[in-house]
Amino acid sequence: MLTRISRVIAIVLLLSNVGLAVAQQEPQFTQHMFSKLNYNPGYAGMRDAICATGIMRQQWVGFVDMEGQSIGPKTYSFSIDMPVKVLRGGAGINIMQDQIGYFTQTNVDIGYAYHTSVGAGDLGIGVQAMFFNSILDFSQFNPISSEDPVLMQRNGEESDMIFDANLGVYYQVPNEFWVGVSAQNIIQSTGRNTLYQLSRTFYVAGGYQLSFPTRPFIKIEPSVVIKSDLAVLQADFNALVKYKDQFWGGLNYRFGDGVGVLFGLWWKDFKLGYSYDLSTSKVNVGGSKGSHEVMLGYCFKFEFDRGIRTLRNTRYL
Repeated sequence: MLTRISRVIAIVLLLSNVGLAVAQQEPQFTQHMFSKLNYNPGYAGMRDAICATGIMRQQWVGFVDMEGQSIGPKTYSFSIDMPVKVLRGGAGINIMQDQIGYFTQTNVDIGYAYHTSVGAGDLGIGVQAMFFNSILDFSQFNPISSEDPVLMQRNGEESDMIFDANLGVYYQVPNEFWVGVSAQNIIQSTGRNTLYQLSRTFYVAGGYQLSFPTRPFIKIEPSVVIKSDLAVLQADFNALVKYKDQFWGGLNYRFGDGVGVLFGLWWKDFKLGYSYDLSTSKVNVGGSKGSHEVMLGYCFKFEFDRGIRTLRNTRYL
């Protein structure tokens, strides 16, 4: 087990030396371990329950334009997935809205994942159809020159509806480890009006659980998410400490960007989490007061393979 972990860490460190940047098209979440459907369609239905997760992220609080209006990115995500035994897999839907200044993008991902057993674990191979809407409000721009050739031809909102697709493979051994590889926006579609082009982004993610026989109520779960559009690379390292499966707390480190803390709790079938990131890059110098993220999840568990109950009539023994 330790040899396997050492190899994973070595590969991640090698990749991190290729070059890191934070200019990513895909939204980022510090609590990515609770929102895997956001970046891997192969995860749909892997929890044997109907699960819904919502995340609200306010990034770089304090960023304002010349008129004092907040222009820091705001991201909202909602996903729900469930196993579908008749299809030998799982289905899920993911809805996300990302607001960056005067640009708003909303995507709806509808997907299916085929499940099969491999060794001691479960493998999910998933695909998503993505419907992407982008809106750019040109009326909010204040050009340096009134004769700006771009803004002279554009006034008001312009929008596009774009279709694309995502692919993903996810493998897990319950209570031991998980790993996933996925690709977002594989078609790299381009809008006709805003000329906004989706960037193909690749994800490699994984995590494992460390348990202690003498302290069974404590678990440590490190995880990593690496994403790249083949132009820049971003890596998030995360480590959670769980106590009696009721509370968790942890740290996050994002190369080239910042550090964060996160904590949360389980209550019955609900989970509630919060994280705070502080940028260590020049973004912080520009007036950022950090980033806030709130996560709420709920899983409804039920029996999928209930047998048919029969009663014998005592008149016909």
